[in-house]
Amino acid sequence: AGELSTTSPVTHLELAGYTVEQTASLGSLELDDLQGQGLDAVVVDLGDHPSVALASLEPLLSAGALCGLPTAVVGPDEAIDAMSRALELQLAGYVPRSKLEKRLAKVLRRNLRRR
Repeated sequence: AGELSTTSPVTHLELAGYTVEQTASLGSLELDDLQGQGLDAVVVDLGDHPSVALASLEPLLSAGALCGLPTAVVGPDEAIDAMSRALELQLAGYVPRSKLEKRLAKVLRRNLRRR
């Protein structure tokens, strides 16, 4: 495993005081894994191919596999189509990678207050 960089959502969440559970891929997220873990939210790093990652996330959302948890995604700054798709999927937010420090924790706090 590589070192966490300052562009890692994990780094920013831990610095903001969140406990982070990581999974290797969207495919490894399953309803049984999420239930009973006491998770408050899900953050998905869309990587370099946000459209592909969002397409993988969509069936999990529609099947209820994310248990109604606020789900935020992190992706490239210039991915306008991915940002629009995240809004269509009613995700908690799309955070451009360059704005992680300022926006990620805010998006989660705002959505957790709404629950």
